Amino acid sequence: MDTTASPDMVRSKMDEKHLYSNMVGWIQKRIMITGYCSSLWKEEHSITAIEFLSEPSTTSLFASVNRVSNELIVCKNKPPLPSAGVKDVAFFVRYEGCSITLSNISAVVQFGTFAIKQTAASVFKIMEKVFY
Repeated sequence: MDTTASPDMVRSKMDEKHLYSNMVGWIQKRIMITGYCSSLWKEEHSITAIEFLSEPSTTSLFASVNRVSNELIVCKNKPPLPSAGVKDVAFFVRYEGCSITLSNISAVVQFGTFAIKQTAASVFKIMEKVFY
């Protein structure tokens, strides 16, 4: 049995990777938090962002910088836990079940930042009033 990928399959995977790369770039450009610079973005952050973009059941993505360790934290569905080094959090939200494409990402994904002094619960309450 031949397990070699056909040229069409390889091309399709490359197109998909390029598409998600553009959408991850869209997210990166909209992260406006204290201490963030693009050099902090690593492959694992891209993987988490792609999971948000590709899984319609994943409705939120969060990014923050721990200024003590100078690390970028990117997580989905729940914001990072408050810590002394985190001042603010970028968020990206979308309706559950909604597919995201490069052509609709600006209309489908809402984004912004909140100060970490606000509790995650209070931010979720605001987001629930807007989106649910």
